[in-house]
Amino acid sequence: MCRVSVIVPTHNRAAFLPDHLDRVLGQTHPDYEAIYVNDSSADESARVLGEYAARFPERLRVVTAGCGAPGPARNAGAAVARGELLLFADDDVAVPPDWIA
Repeated sequence: MCRVSVIVPTHNRAAFLPDHLDRVLGQTHPDYEAIYVNDSSADESARVLGEYAARFPERLRVVTAGCGAPGPARNAGAAVARGELLLFADDDVAVPPDWIA
């Protein structure tokens, strides 16, 4: 079991997702999973998330939801989380490399 689950709701942020994903997936902490909840995006977010999920299958999971708001999208991510601890980040926050640690 992962010790930490990082949950990120996202909506129409395809242009910003690569940087965000790189930051979250580049954490120094060794035992975590990242769960991105694609909340009804109409842009290329699904494609970007799919590409990263293919590159990082052991670390990244993508959930598709039609919540329409960050709170319910966070709950959708929490529902599938495997971690003992849940960390939440928004898709417009630049987390530092040691954020989880």
